[in-house]
Amino acid sequence: MEKKIHYKMHKVKKNWVAIALTTLALIVAPKVLGLEPGVVHADDVKQVVVQEPATAQTSGPGQQTPAQANVASEKEAEKATPADKVTGDVAASEKPAKPAENTEATVQTNAQEPAKPADTKEASTEKAAVAEEVKAANAITETPKTEVAEQNKQARPTTAQDQEGDKREKSAVEDKIVANPKVAKKDRLPEPAQKQGAVAERMVADQAQPAPVNADHDDDVLSHIKTIDGKNYYVQDDGTVKKNFAVELNGRILYFDAETGALVDSNEYQFQQGTSSLNNEFSQKNAFYGTTDKDIETVDGYLTADSWYRPKFILKDGKTWTASTETDLRPLLMAWWPDKRTQINYLNYMNQQGLGAGAFENKVEQALLTGASQQVQRKIEEKIGKEGDTKWLRTLMGAFVKTQPNWNIKSESETTGTKKDHLQGGALLYTNNEKSSHADSKFRLLNRTPTSQTGKPKYFIDKSNGGYEFLLANDFDNSNPAVQAEQLNWLHFMMNFGSIVANDPTANFDGVRVDAVDNVNADLLQIASDYFKSRYKVGESEEEAIKHLSILEAWSDNDPDYNKDTKGAQLAIDNKLRLSLLYSFMRNLSIRSGVEPTITNSLNDRSSEKKNGERMANYIFVRAHDSEVQTVIADIIRENINPNTDGLTFTMDELKQAFKIYNEDMRKADKKYTQFNIPTAHALMLSNKDSITRVYYG
Repeated sequence: MEKKIHYKMHKVKKNWVAIALTTLALIVAPKVLGLEPGVVHADDVKQVVVQEPATAQTSGPGQQTPAQANVASEKEAEKATPADKVTGDVAASEKPAKPAENTEATVQTNAQEPAKPADTKEASTEKAAVAEEVKAANAITETPKTEVAEQNKQARPTTAQDQEGDKREKSAVEDKIVANPKVAKKDRLPEPAQKQGAVAERMVADQAQPAPVNADHDDDVLSHIKTIDGKNYYVQDDGTVKKNFAVELNGRILYFDAETGALVDSNEYQFQQGTSSLNNEFSQKNAFYGTTDKDIETVDGYLTADSWYRPKFILKDGKTWTASTETDLRPLLMAWWPDKRTQINYLNYMNQQGLGAGAFENKVEQALLTGASQQVQRKIEEKIGKEGDTKWLRTLMGAFVKTQPNWNIKSESETTGTKKDHLQGGALLYTNNEKSSHADSKFRLLNRTPTSQTGKPKYFIDKSNGGYEFLLANDFDNSNPAVQAEQLNWLHFMMNFGSIVANDPTANFDGVRVDAVDNVNADLLQIASDYFKSRYKVGESEEEAIKHLSILEAWSDNDPDYNKDTKGAQLAIDNKLRLSLLYSFMRNLSIRSGVEPTITNSLNDRSSEKKNGERMANYIFVRAHDSEVQTVIADIIRENINPNTDGLTFTMDELKQAFKIYNEDMRKADKKYTQFNIPTAHALMLSNKDSITRVYYG
């Protein structure tokens, strides 16, 4: 018995990595790892199942099934034992095609619509060589279905593990596209063309079968699809639009655009359906020699786009297959690509370096790409023979990796300006997963803001769910009682800082400002409020309440009502009055509103008719460290110094330049960026008995 290694694909620091999870199995590791003929290729899908060998490979449109994998049908996938499965979550980055609609439909693959024939006068001898290799590698004929069934029956009987595997496969409610890469058995020769045809025929029949409908799954998907300005989007629970992914609905694959998030019309899908045999000499020779540190270069045990490995053989001088030595390492991306787009980019990049077989577009058939990749490998090996080392190739491959969206910032939907995904431009979300159940948590609840503390919106002045939970950091699990207890400990430490640190009660704090109220679980607000009520009795008298004033950075228009309903011990912002003061006194003359809003546009109407009505506790300011200061600096940087930034991410030199402009503008009578009439606004705030005034001195 040996350990079976499962790989789970994840993105770590811009690299797809295969996370190894081991279990005991009765099959040998080389088969799973692609050490035998036929290297395992990770398709650009959300689930990959490795099973018994076959000679035809299929992949859904929008997926790349690289040039060295062997693939079988979905029906075979259901027959595989759990020990034969390797699953990996990989976001679909290409556009999926319309599902097959009849039994005559061809099996889905990576290829697009056939490319237009090239001008024969311009056809190169290299492309002719590619075509010859493809022709030799891809001969497939048909055989009756009854023969296929008999062959399968003899090859592998059904077991109890198979049946259990079927149940798990059918019960999964996941947004996944399923492909079935194959790995050939040790020392097994390529299967005859007749059997290849039988396998292909069965795959066609299986592909035409309607997908099983999961009502709960479909209902969940439908609940997230919203129509905005005539286009359909997948809106997540936190109100954000999910982009660049595919989801199954009623047996069809829906793809949402990487840039806009809008549902893409199936008529626009680019990749052609068909089959492509990849059981060839290159796939066998390029297989992994072993799995030790000497055989594979990894980052902390993970495969990355920069990984090199020792193949079983090298094509010495581009001519002769020769058994490899310990020093014969080759780049992983010379033989494997996560999707078709990356393979095409690789071929075009190598063509630009003088190592290619021509330029390719998306619509080229996968079989041609396979042959072209082999031609590139020959030229690489020829140059290695001439140069005597691979240093030049490491430099070349490293430069290529940096250009690819799979491994750079482009695939992270990086945004700028007002559309930037908050300060860090993105964050990591930790989710529960059966592969790492030891790290699961029942407290990973998102967006339990004052608007929606229980998970269901309660206030509707502001239609959103609140702020972005990952504003200040990656997922911090703010719903976990252990995390909440830690926050309470820190609150106690800060309020008693003098007593704890220096045994000096006069150095304690009187109150706090709670930051990012709309970006954490609202439980934390109630915990803090309960602390002040218990420790300082702020709910028992006005005197004690005034001694321990605390304020909330509560920007949502729903927050004051939440604070009132929960009898919060902190003060919410009167944002309506803040805006009234800004536009009545502090903005440029061309956009000022007049003073009327300062009377009625407030949490507490100050008109003569309503001035004695019920009051809501609050605080007010017109300028703070971020609002009207940081935002102004950002505008200056973006407009005058660096138009390629959002103004919130900058260099120290850019910041110094911005403050120079800021200070000069502040001293002008006619200002462009800074505020007018700040003393007037402060005077009016101080005259308002219904608000606590906050003054920023920066």
